[in-house]
Amino acid sequence: MRALSVCLLQLAVASLLSAAKIEVETGRGSPIHVLIPGEENRLGLRIVNDGKREEQFTLKYVVDNYDGSRLHDGGETRFSLKPGAKRVISLPKPEQFGVRFIKATLAGNVSGTISKRLSYCYMKPSGPTAGRAKGFLFGICVHSQRFPLADQEREAMAAAWCGAKVFREDISWWTAELEQGKWNWSRFDHLVALYGKQGIELQALCAWLPRWVLKEFDRTGCPEEWGEFIRRFATRYRGRVRYMEVWNEPDLNTFKGNPEKYLKLLRIAYREVKKHAPEMLVMTGGVSGMVSTKQQTAFVRQMLRDGKNYYDIIAFHGHGNLPSYLTHINPFLAARKEFGITAPWYANETAEPTTWSSEAGQAVTLFKKLLVSWARGSIGYNWYDLRNDGVDPNNAEHNYGMLTQDFYPKPVYATYNMLAGTFREAEFLEDAEPGRPFQAYWFRSRGNGYLLPAWSDESGETLLAIAGDGKFSRIDLFGNQTPQTALDGITAYAVGGLPAALYNSETETKPEIRGKFLSTDGVFNLFPGELRNLELDLSNPAKSELLFQIKLHLPKGLSGSRTTVEQRVSPAGQCRLVLRLRAERNFCSLPDRPQKIGVELRLSAGKRVLWSGLMQKEVRTVTDLPRNKFSVQPNFILNHPGQVARLIPSAPENEPRYWKGPDDLSATVRLAVKQNALLLRIEATDDVHCQPHKAAESWRGDNAQCALSIPGQSSRWEIGLTRLADGKPEVWVWMAPNGFSREKTAAKIKLTTARDETRKTTFYQAEIPFESIGLSERIGRRGFLFNLLINDNDGEGRDNAIWIAPGNTEEKALGRFPTILRFR
Repeated sequence: MRALSVCLLQLAVASLLSAAKIEVETGRGSPIHVLIPGEENRLGLRIVNDGKREEQFTLKYVVDNYDGSRLHDGGETRFSLKPGAKRVISLPKPEQFGVRFIKATLAGNVSGTISKRLSYCYMKPSGPTAGRAKGFLFGICVHSQRFPLADQEREAMAAAWCGAKVFREDISWWTAELEQGKWNWSRFDHLVALYGKQGIELQALCAWLPRWVLKEFDRTGCPEEWGEFIRRFATRYRGRVRYMEVWNEPDLNTFKGNPEKYLKLLRIAYREVKKHAPEMLVMTGGVSGMVSTKQQTAFVRQMLRDGKNYYDIIAFHGHGNLPSYLTHINPFLAARKEFGITAPWYANETAEPTTWSSEAGQAVTLFKKLLVSWARGSIGYNWYDLRNDGVDPNNAEHNYGMLTQDFYPKPVYATYNMLAGTFREAEFLEDAEPGRPFQAYWFRSRGNGYLLPAWSDESGETLLAIAGDGKFSRIDLFGNQTPQTALDGITAYAVGGLPAALYNSETETKPEIRGKFLSTDGVFNLFPGELRNLELDLSNPAKSELLFQIKLHLPKGLSGSRTTVEQRVSPAGQCRLVLRLRAERNFCSLPDRPQKIGVELRLSAGKRVLWSGLMQKEVRTVTDLPRNKFSVQPNFILNHPGQVARLIPSAPENEPRYWKGPDDLSATVRLAVKQNALLLRIEATDDVHCQPHKAAESWRGDNAQCALSIPGQSSRWEIGLTRLADGKPEVWVWMAPNGFSREKTAAKIKLTTARDETRKTTFYQAEIPFESIGLSERIGRRGFLFNLLINDNDGEGRDNAIWIAPGNTEEKALGRFPTILRFR
């Protein structure tokens, strides 16, 4: 025991005598780890010996791109540092704008080994800019007042450099009047001045009751003193604050689902503001969503309708990726139209944490959601939030930021900077979507020019033909601008899964989409062990003959007799290339294990190259169903974050309900054919089985929803398989094609279920007679579409669902169904 105590004492003394730090140095941008053009020589890793002993160090590091690809291996460097000394190891100069990640390990003979993942952002800052924002508002949510003054300075710098013009921060009643009658606005005065120096204005979130008024709030719903708080705020900040929001996410817990209680606060706030600062704009409390629950839908609709004369702007949140966002935005905008509301709306707190996607995925989400919001009429967009709220990598609430808590930038920071710089003072013109599955929008830029941001939400890419005057360039997620060649006034613009923007400068004339040179959109379905035609449609909208030089890059298991081809297409001509491909018996490409064909294209006219690059086409193998018994290996595996639909509002109190991994919810799915019946077996891993509902409401609890689309039928099938609270099985049919009875089909399907609490697994096995759903041996051999999801309710309501592929939750989309099932 004594020896152990001596050892611990020695370790404690050593830790006091030794300390090493490793950080990224970027010149003037070092406080927020931003590197600007002209300061590339100042980029390095700074190692500091803060201990009291001289120490020998060994440094190893690598530099990765934002997508994880390796850019540089720094090898091993050995050196010594005296107490207080530092050394800067130069890092390779970046060739393009964007975020780089550095994985560094520093081993000291005294301080031991430390490993860090650091980053820096190379960009041309889009700010600060003087004056208030003009046009669309580029905003950011912050929690600056929680942190020391030095951190507040760094946050204001980070917001300004990336081009933010609005910061949304709490103006808490409980802070302003902690004790009744004793007012203190100093914290808010400081923030307004701090950000104001950077040309960033406050969007004030007025909320949060002091303790001394809580009882009256519970009793009356709106204390009289609320009006005094708003009156003092409006008077004090008149001329300095344009936007004042009344509460945050009132549709959640504060008002217990009672919209009239909230409307009372809203009406008082509106009257006081208009009396004492009439030019100040009153915003509704940003609602968290629209369709998460029936109570939420009712709350938002009543707030919109009955509060119509007591707000100037409607604030809306809706966290998650774009598809999830649209499930809320679409009914919200429909209700706004239904009630004849002319007040504009503002996406003033919406984002996606890295725990729901990835660091690169955050950047894509920002690009899409900001521009879609703008195109749908929003007057601004606030990303939530500037900086991570914590350091737990598994807690969604800790991972929304554009910067980590220690001010290291993520890719989303570079994308925000690009959007703020490129689209500042731009004007939205119209939806220019050239047809599903692409989204594209025309904007007039602040100079003489036009912008066409675009992306594909589906499985392929398209090379658009854009006709216009002036110069063309392509701007990527991080602001890298690549000049585009034009031929006969037409340029080629590749639109794929990674968003980008085409910039047409030095022109007063809006360009136009003239069609497609080449498209790889749509899924290419393959039958394992069989030949299949890959069809590529070529088009030439130019006035000169074009040469298409194509080379296919095939994944392992896929082969073709002709993978390189040249084809000339005359002006205004079209051509279809047919290439025969064979898939090996064991070749597999499914939504959870996707494979892609690379289509390398060189497009030229004489010696002039119009476009050269690689496009992708998704491949999916048709799933052959075995006869009489299930296969050993599952047909589908559901266990990946990209397969999860989060169905509850994003709020700190909901953090425990978010999907936590495969042990929380996952599944395997097997299908087979036996005696004129389709067999389905699901093994769902679920930590808590809860099903308080039945029949048409069974989707609100734990159950399986399967969907089938059978050729020749008027609509798809949607069938629920449920293990009820009493352990009995239940089949429910929500949707059936014309000519079929939902009740009779449900009665004909045989379902057995079981629950293994030791393994936390629920089993569903269904036998679906062909005749009950209009399936036949002939149709089965040709193939039909299939999708499936598992709903999860752990006792507080439907939290999440996990799917084979999208298209079967709130967003009903046959085009997104994953695969074709076929009988062997």
